[in-house]
Amino acid sequence: MKTFIYRITLLFAGMALFTACNDKNNNPQPELTNCTGCQFLFTESADLVIPGYNFTSGAYRIFWSEVKKGPVTQKMFLKAPMQGNSFELNTADIEAGKIKVLDLCANCNLIEMMPIGGKVTGVNTTPGVAADKAKWLIEAKIIRLPAFAFSNIRDTVYVKQYFTANFVLN
Repeated sequence: MKTFIYRITLLFAGMALFTACNDKNNNPQPELTNCTGCQFLFTESADLVIPGYNFTSGAYRIFWSEVKKGPVTQKMFLKAPMQGNSFELNTADIEAGKIKVLDLCANCNLIEMMPIGGKVTGVNTTPGVAADKAKWLIEAKIIRLPAFAFSNIRDTVYVKQYFTANFVLN
């Protein structure tokens, strides 16, 4: 009988310890986008000219990334406001054309994907330093659908990375 009580007590103690260590509110930060040979840059007082995806003078802080995924290079462009040390872009901003995502591959037949929703947040992690020395942490989740196909295929683009300046003030 003592063995049975001992085993039951040990079982309940183990369950209590397991549930106490399982903190469901603990939400660790997702990992940064891991990519070798990729670029995460920004420039200020610019705008994006389409077609061509070239920069011109404008009223935005443009963040862009170039992520290599095998033979495909994915480029993302974000038009963020110039003022403030943080920003958030939502589905309305995506619909307004402030977020563009391109998939480039010379030897692939890719379906053109169009952003339809998502969220982008940006925080200047080095406030108070000169703009050309600043680092911005950008976290983006962009949902895309095929632009010209009649299917429900969805693609989600995730980026979480530090963006550095692509210009010099001094």
